[in-house]
Amino acid sequence: MDRLGIRGDGDLELSTAYDVAARPEADVPWLVPGLLYYQDAVIVVAGEGAGKSQLARQVALCAEAGLHPFTRHEIPPIRTLTIDLENKRRAMTDSFRLALRSIQARDGMADWQPKGPVWEAPGGMNLLDGRDRRRLTEAIRRTRPDLVFFGPVYKSFRPTAGMKDDSAALEVTGFFDEL
Repeated sequence: MDRLGIRGDGDLELSTAYDVAARPEADVPWLVPGLLYYQDAVIVVAGEGAGKSQLARQVALCAEAGLHPFTRHEIPPIRTLTIDLENKRRAMTDSFRLALRSIQARDGMADWQPKGPVWEAPGGMNLLDGRDRRRLTEAIRRTRPDLVFFGPVYKSFRPTAGMKDDSAALEVTGFFDEL
């Protein structure tokens, strides 16, 4: 029996928040302290126009500049790769310009320029296809980012006849797990 008094058959393990908090710390380093560990994956879900892309760009540029994206405390700078499968050039320009200005307004950062590559593919891609998988794998291999911003997921695949979107999405997320 565990602390909750529930017998598990191996498929179900329940703990209390106290038990989870009492575990020894894992040897996984922070990528963005207090926010993301190395190898973490985050999916941001919100309605159209809610600011998901702006949030991603702000986090990418801040992390690359060595600033925590929410506290603005100094952190070790990281390499980023942004892959936008939806937004048009004007939206990308305005969004990056806004994020860059907020960083450059900080003391000592007026001349800072991001170097993280941005892949603009507003028509999407098809990660169910070997060609696009190879292109993405090669982009990641060449740029060696610590953090990849990618999306939206629904524009990353084109299901074949008879394939459901959820099956296609599972195949795409499996591909990312292998990267």
